[in-house]
Amino acid sequence: MRRIASVLSGAIARLSILVHSHSIRVWLLWGCGALALLALPVALMDPAVLMLLLDPELLALLVVSALGVVRVRLGRGSEQEQP
Repeated sequence: MRRIASVLSGAIARLSILVHSHSIRVWLLWGCGALALLALPVALMDPAVLMLLLDPELLALLVVSALGVVRVRLGRGSEQEQP
């Protein structure tokens, strides 16, 4: 019983270190990306998605990049509409 408590306490300590090693913005972007990935049915079958879910900085970078691409495309579309 003590061994289980010791292992659990160590896991919680490591998780706490991981959480505090990134800023809140990274975790918010990671959460948005994780929700988007888990909403796709293929996400449960693809092992590469697991890597994205385990690396918060990489997934946050992908989310910011995707938002940037969407913003640029929307900006180009509004420029073409104006005379």
